[in-house]
Amino acid sequence: MVIRKTTDEMGSKSNAMLGLSGLDTAGMLKAMMRPYKNTISSLSQKQQVVVWKQERYRDLITKLNDFRSKFFDYRNPATNISSTGTWRQYNVENSGNEYVKISSTANSRPKSGTVELEKMPTASVISGGTDLMKDVQGLHLPD
Repeated sequence: MVIRKTTDEMGSKSNAMLGLSGLDTAGMLKAMMRPYKNTISSLSQKQQVVVWKQERYRDLITKLNDFRSKFFDYRNPATNISSTGTWRQYNVENSGNEYVKISSTANSRPKSGTVELEKMPTASVISGGTDLMKDVQGLHLPD
């Protein structure tokens, strides 16, 4: 029996045994290796599925972290949905009345209403009967 190096149709090099006529040793070796190749192929497919799952989980985690940092990060109050300024924004209209000032804060509660002055305030006046006012003199201070 003689062993000689050969190259098959796929280009891989192997050792062939000569002298055993009619015996396909290369085919026998491929047949013996087939279950191992199937196992390796199956494991490669399972590994690829695991890699795909890891990529999807990594993508999902990245998106969740971006969402959390945008909407729940206290360092970003403009988009933080738990900050008081996000939910409590009220407009206050004061129609040019110089006697009443209305303002809104972050802790304001919703309320609608109107403030009307029926009578403008005047300076204090003491009035009464002539007997009471006899010795009392009032002093009017300028504004």
